[in-house]
Amino acid sequence: MSKTVNLAILVIVDDMAIAGDGDVVEAAINYLEKVFKIKKLGNIGTFVGLNCERDRERRLKAVNHHRYTKAILKRFNLDNTRPVAQPIEVSAKFHKASDGEEKADPANYQSMIGSIMFLMLGSRPDLAYVCGLLARYSKDPTVAHAKALQRVFRYIQGTQDFRLQLGGNEDLIGFSDSAFADDVDSARSTAGYIYRLGVGAIVSESSLKQDA
Repeated sequence: MSKTVNLAILVIVDDMAIAGDGDVVEAAINYLEKVFKIKKLGNIGTFVGLNCERDRERRLKAVNHHRYTKAILKRFNLDNTRPVAQPIEVSAKFHKASDGEEKADPANYQSMIGSIMFLMLGSRPDLAYVCGLLARYSKDPTVAHAKALQRVFRYIQGTQDFRLQLGGNEDLIGFSDSAFADDVDSARSTAGYIYRLGVGAIVSESSLKQDA
């Protein structure tokens, strides 16, 4: 009778993270050592730019991009900008560039969008909506689009200590909302939803006990 084991191996270029049953993880590492030249770094602390925290007792995990956040703020000369509480104004409406409208630098705009997207995908899902919204205008951004994008960085400036926390109980809770015909160019509606598994949430302060 075969035995079911839990093992997950994440490989990104030459970095690898292994998780699963303790004895199975150890067996996997021993096998890899025989086939490849590897360096064991112990419990995961930083992985592809993500800082990882874990509280075994409370079954909580958290990831953050604190170092990367500081780097992109400095890269775009916005590390001393005044923070704001929301990434976008509630009543903000955007449209495609029209003739005679002042344009922004597409290359810089796209670079800023890409930086936010990397942050959003790793540890900041609270940036997902505004990132997707402003990315629509990457091909031909206007000064208005660029100002809105700078506001996102002002929001990031004030939320540098945010982290994505996961774990705890296994309750699944969902929320949804919609905006009717809010796209100025197409009159399409925007629907949004979010599901939380356990205590999955964006938190501003870490309450995790660090592994020894």
